[in-house]
Amino acid sequence: MSYPKLYWEKFNYDEGDYAKNGIEDWLFQHQAIKNGLKIIHTEKILCGIRDNIHGITQHRDNKKVEELKTKFLESLNAQVIQA
Repeated sequence: MSYPKLYWEKFNYDEGDYAKNGIEDWLFQHQAIKNGLKIIHTEKILCGIRDNIHGITQHRDNKKVEELKTKFLESLNAQVIQA
């Protein structure tokens, strides 16, 4: 995804368990969307990703990642139910 700079400056998740486990984009995207970011689909390639054998996604605790994802999704479900 590509984001306007102002969203990155406002919702910077570079600390905590989500960042340590390489899934901080989940929190960032949720906050950006809640605050007005519109998402569209395009076939155009806007950026690339490199798979780094020394990167966090290769060496993270996958059990912890699943716990964080579950916690995140449960909190979204709770928000939807309350709305």
